[in-house]
Amino acid sequence: MFLKTWLHLFCIWLNFFSTLAIFPTIQLFIEKSDTNFFIPNNYYKDFIVFLTFNVSVTLGNLLPKLIRKPGPKFIAIPVIIRAILAFVFFALCNFKPDQRGFIPILFSNDYIYWIGCAVFPFVFGYL
Repeated sequence: MFLKTWLHLFCIWLNFFSTLAIFPTIQLFIEKSDTNFFIPNNYYKDFIVFLTFNVSVTLGNLLPKLIRKPGPKFIAIPVIIRAILAFVFFALCNFKPDQRGFIPILFSNDYIYWIGCAVFPFVFGYL
């Protein structure tokens, strides 16, 4: 039984592991970089992290009713790509800017970070 389902079990584990490792743990340490961003400082993390995640994962859970790609044979490919891209993207955002070592900040724009915060749970909900 395990030999027939190991790939799907791995995909489920990797999907949940990468999501729980990034949301909210890493995302809460990403700082606002633009003082003119339309969300005030006291609501920034609540809105960007929690509200965006919950809305996106809900929409991602609804999408498989309309689109059923990739099939069960190839599900591991987007799951692995999503996990790698998510860790790299959020590590290269404005994560703990005062404590960074050798990792550069490539995504300092708040709008790019917000789009990443919307796409990441959407794909989690879909896969």
